[in-house]
Amino acid sequence: MNTQKIAQRKILTYIALFVFLFVGYLLLKDSSWQGTKQLHTIMEIMASTLAFVVGIMALVRFHSKKESTFLFIGTGFLGTGLLDAYHTIVTSTFFDMYFPSPPPSLIPWSWVASRLFLAILLWLSWLAWRREKRLGNAGIISERTVYWIVSLLTIACFFFFAFVPLPRAYYPELFFHRPEELIPALFFLLALIGYLNKGLWKTDNFEHWLILSLIVGFMGQVMFMSFSGHLFDMMFDGAHLLKKVSYICVLIGLLANMYVIFISTEKSIQQLSETNIFFKTVIDDVVQVSQGLAKGNLSIMPKATYQGESIQIKDSLETALTNLRRVIEDIIQVSQELADGGKNVAAKAEYNGDFVRIKDALENAAAKLAEATARNAIQDWLKTGQTQLNEQISGEQNVITLAKNIITFLTTYLEAQVGVFYLLEGKGGKGERDNVENTYLKLIASYAYTERKGMNHQFKVGEGLIGQAALEKQRVIMTDVPEDYISIQSGLGESAPQQLVVIPFMYENAVKGIIEIGSFHTFTEVQLELLDQVMSNIGIAVNTAESRTKMQVLLQG
Repeated sequence: MNTQKIAQRKILTYIALFVFLFVGYLLLKDSSWQGTKQLHTIMEIMASTLAFVVGIMALVRFHSKKESTFLFIGTGFLGTGLLDAYHTIVTSTFFDMYFPSPPPSLIPWSWVASRLFLAILLWLSWLAWRREKRLGNAGIISERTVYWIVSLLTIACFFFFAFVPLPRAYYPELFFHRPEELIPALFFLLALIGYLNKGLWKTDNFEHWLILSLIVGFMGQVMFMSFSGHLFDMMFDGAHLLKKVSYICVLIGLLANMYVIFISTEKSIQQLSETNIFFKTVIDDVVQVSQGLAKGNLSIMPKATYQGESIQIKDSLETALTNLRRVIEDIIQVSQELADGGKNVAAKAEYNGDFVRIKDALENAAAKLAEATARNAIQDWLKTGQTQLNEQISGEQNVITLAKNIITFLTTYLEAQVGVFYLLEGKGGKGERDNVENTYLKLIASYAYTERKGMNHQFKVGEGLIGQAALEKQRVIMTDVPEDYISIQSGLGESAPQQLVVIPFMYENAVKGIIEIGSFHTFTEVQLELLDQVMSNIGIAVNTAESRTKMQVLLQG
């Protein structure tokens, strides 16, 4: 089953879970069920135990392959386990006299503390991943910092509920009888949206189960606990049950993830062991051949079983030994003829032929080496271009500066002579890019471009070569460029380019703009490949710059 079908099935699972929990709420909301403190205590002991187990396993997973997501989830569940244990204690009548707040306030508010704490940590786990993705190693948060933050938050919660009088938790006059439950629900929702946008749930079992947990946690807060009318009613106990279900989902995800890591590690160890054995056999065979040659044994040949590309080693050894033996035999023959007093001694044709074969082998090896070197040079050129472009577009730049840096770099790196950068904009500056009729491509930056009177610097989508490339979302190449289309000028004169390439850059499959580059030479396939590879990064950079500009305008407004 391909990835797309798996993703569709998972989406249906998420929707079904939402519907199931909503229907469950409708069926149970009018129930007259009344639980007890004893039942609540048992459920919370189970919840605390589950939270501790999940927290420990998440931290073990973090230390096996360090990812900040598991660090935040692990510490979050450990802190939640402590808060759940505290919530368990305050349900007992034995401890009523030790707290400044009565049980009707302390019990529900201590529940809120545990749920809010976990929801915030899960949201922060997504933020930490996003920070690392954007900043790389510079965005990694140290373990010590996370441990300190979580520890201080946990201790602060304990002290707050131990010494601060709490307000009432139930408001039967409101639509949501416990409106405070909507606060952790909000953070569960933010974490859910973040992990859905992250997209790893399509292929990663842990993130799939984490999303299931977030759905259960969110619905437990919004559809159950927020409608609880009093302590230990059906909505109250239902929310507590769903909390444990959400813990179990994360636990299943961790077990599945660790199983995958275990299997992968086991396969790697097995492959490494087989590779070591094979190479030891090959090395022993090469040593045997070498020792035979050292002893003057020209008839020795490789005996080991070679596999894959290593067969080339065997072929090379056999060819070298055979050629060497023929050369030596011919040399001996010539030497013997000389020793016998032969006259007009000359090398036999076979002798020359042997050297030709050696020469051919060397030339063939040199040709293959040159080919490999050329391929490496192409890859180095592509990677260097990508790296240098990333340096040009990094940092906080406005769109104009960014566009200038991009078109300047691409034109010079491709050894072209002229380049222009068009940005897709909405009429009236509204940026209505989803409506083709309200958008146009505007020239905002160029390299060595000379404006001509009457030349159009704005194109609608579908208008001209620029607009057509935006409409089709494909690269367009023009040869035999007309003299009046665009020219390349210098101090000695001007001339039309031999070839033009017009290529759109996109973000999330939406065109953001067009880059047009002209050159006296024909663009090579490698140069065009570079353009294709960097367009997505340009689209991301332009989108980021535009988003930053919009945010600054909103903040200033």
